Amino acid sequence: MPSEKDFNRLLDRLEMVISTKALAHKKVTLKEGQSIEIILMSETTQFFKVFTKARKCPLRVEITRFKGRLKTYVSREVSEPNETLHDQAFRFDKFQVSDSGLKFKGEQIFIGVFAVTDANFSICVNFGREKLQKKEPETYEAPKINQEKKELPKETPKSAPKMKTFFGKNFVELNKQVESPLSPKSMRKRKLLSHKWDLRRKSAVEKRKAQMKEKQEKTIKLLKRHEMRREEERKLREYNEYLQVLKARQRGWLRLVFFSKAMSAFSEIRNQGRSSHLKNLQESAAARKIQKGFKTSTKHLTPEHFALLRARNLLMVFSFQAKPILTSFVNSKLVKCIYDSATNHTLPHSFERLHSKIRLVETTFLEYSKHKSENWETLVKMWDKALEKLINTNSTRHKHKGKRSRKLDNAKYLKITAIARNQTLTEYIRKQKKEYIRLLRNFKQSNKELMRNGVRAFQSELKETLSKGNKVELPVMPEFNLLPSEQELLGLIEKAAKFS
Repeated sequence: MPSEKDFNRLLDRLEMVISTKALAHKKVTLKEGQSIEIILMSETTQFFKVFTKARKCPLRVEITRFKGRLKTYVSREVSEPNETLHDQAFRFDKFQVSDSGLKFKGEQIFIGVFAVTDANFSICVNFGREKLQKKEPETYEAPKINQEKKELPKETPKSAPKMKTFFGKNFVELNKQVESPLSPKSMRKRKLLSHKWDLRRKSAVEKRKAQMKEKQEKTIKLLKRHEMRREEERKLREYNEYLQVLKARQRGWLRLVFFSKAMSAFSEIRNQGRSSHLKNLQESAAARKIQKGFKTSTKHLTPEHFALLRARNLLMVFSFQAKPILTSFVNSKLVKCIYDSATNHTLPHSFERLHSKIRLVETTFLEYSKHKSENWETLVKMWDKALEKLINTNSTRHKHKGKRSRKLDNAKYLKITAIARNQTLTEYIRKQKKEYIRLLRNFKQSNKELMRNGVRAFQSELKETLSKGNKVELPVMPEFNLLPSEQELLGLIEKAAKFS
């Protein structure tokens, strides 16, 4: 069970937490000449921000401590300066921050005040140097001696012992005036009053205990909330410090990377220059060696042979140097010539393709016309044969009739004209075409997959079915049958005989 001393300490901490002066863990903007009083708990930091753009140097900071020990950190870049990240650190209550000029160039300065112990202080900032005020000479005035004699208090005889009074009443005298022998009625009344007083005292004590317990619970809740807030702020502060350290490390690594890249580029340039210089030296040495060998090998030659050898060597060197250039030039010219010739022959080729298409149409049409005329001649021959057969059949069938009656029976067939015959045959051909188109549609409808996938897919499916040993029913394409049967031809003759 916590003692009364612990409880008082908790109340003091609660007062520091909920005090209207406590601005801890908030960034406060300080203005010139403005004094702010702060209450800080131990191991906490209060951050301040001062706008310094174009203000006079130096910045004078004055801290008035009422209680506790403080450490002050100043930074121009870090918004929350601490023990590890700061530009300047102070333990004094008054200090100055200056810049390299008469006025500040930076936008702002950040100040962090760290409380080593529980502290209460006020802070004020000013710009520029402190003006010295002239002190007036102090004058000394002698104290005036009172001419009047002080009256000394007269000695009074010792008075009677003072009686304790409460609200102007002397209960001792009052109790003396009460009759010593108490009556039963007064005794009962006194007992009743004392009992009521005991009840009131007990109720007051219980009420006081309940109030104290409630106050303790509220205090503990507020302290827990404050501790949670302090823990969150500590984590946030640690995270910000970690980010700042990480950024500093990243900047250092970037500097190292850029430095290594610059050194590698410098080394590469140096190596390239060195290799090119070595190559030039090697080529010069080889050229000198070739010249020396050429001179020793041509000492026995006559001037004419020497001139021819020199000309041959010059031509070889020229061909070796000029061959790739001439090859690329000739190739480009050849490609251009081929392209131009192809462009010039585009129109003749187009006419040739058109002429071949026209010839294909002509030959196809001639074959179709020839096939059509042959079919027509075949139909006419079949018609004539059927008609002759029909007449002969009628003559032999009706021998019992007279010659006149036989002539009358055959007269309707003999009256069939070529026009009637041609119309009947043309109508028959049209009817056969319609029937063939109907059969084709039915075939396509019943073999949709074959028409959609094509012949190759059908062949692969057929091979797979045959490999399994199953029977296959192949779809049969309908054929166009133009030639009529004998019965159909007789029917056509009868139809023509009716119209003639």
